[in-house]
Amino acid sequence: MSKLFLFTLLCFCSVSYGIDPRQLKQLTNSQNSEDSKDIALLDNEISLLYQKGPVLLYDCLSSHWVCTGEVELNRCEREKNVAILERKKQLPCAYIHKFKSKEECHARQQIFINRSIAHDFCANRP
Repeated sequence: MSKLFLFTLLCFCSVSYGIDPRQLKQLTNSQNSEDSKDIALLDNEISLLYQKGPVLLYDCLSSHWVCTGEVELNRCEREKNVAILERKKQLPCAYIHKFKSKEECHARQQIFINRSIAHDFCANRP
């Protein structure tokens, strides 16, 4: 829950229930930083297909960048090899780079998201 939302909620409650406004500041400042962490950021699972990790892939079927792990990289390579053998025009995914950390991967992912990069690495060229 954001601090602004919490503060607004407490202000509303103070007006409704007669809480002293000086106590509101004390309540919002006393909130532990552990309590205000975004649960989604703590979860290691991105979706049913991906876990968070230092490997940057491009999902050609869903058209998005993802920082994921070794398991997903291996799956990508297997699916890519099948697509090549079956001579499909589009590959399912493309391996870009393995970084030292998830944070480095995420920083590079943001750069790629913000640029208009041609996704010609999704094309299966003989």
